[in-house]
Amino acid sequence: MMNMQTTTNIVEDIGQIRKIRLPDGFVESSRQENVEGNSSLRTFCFADDPDVRICFFYRGYCVNEPTANQFRKTLEPPVHVLSEDELARLTDLFGDKSNSRVFSIAGARTEMIFGMPILVLEGTYDPFGERNCTVHLDADGSGRFVQEIFFQAPINRYLIYFSRFADCLTSIEWK
Repeated sequence: MMNMQTTTNIVEDIGQIRKIRLPDGFVESSRQENVEGNSSLRTFCFADDPDVRICFFYRGYCVNEPTANQFRKTLEPPVHVLSEDELARLTDLFGDKSNSRVFSIAGARTEMIFGMPILVLEGTYDPFGERNCTVHLDADGSGRFVQEIFFQAPINRYLIYFSRFADCLTSIEWK
């Protein structure tokens, strides 16, 4: 059984996020996640369904210069759906999500949240039967330091909770 800690619905000071309001019923997980080196991961689970998670992830290292340049270019206006060519040039950014044996990409697009350009990648971790939506942020304007916010849930429950995640994103206050 997963240990969970109670939390307020407001989470503060996570990378470029000054403040974000989590959906009602989400609590911070005290479960130890497998993170390496300087990476960090904070996981919040729906108390009644701990397989439904909102996570804040920083990989702990910068991406290579070609990927950083492509990431910055991709985030430039206008917002758009990513082409296959853009996706191919961002495989280092996506990590395990670029491995088609592990993750099936359903779509990728750019958006703006209160003036911050973001890249959204959606798909399914097929071996685990989980659907994922990851928001990628350029944490310092260089494209090299990437902060991620992701929502993940079992496929059969993903759509039940997804609108709560989308609402959560609209509550972000940037630093």
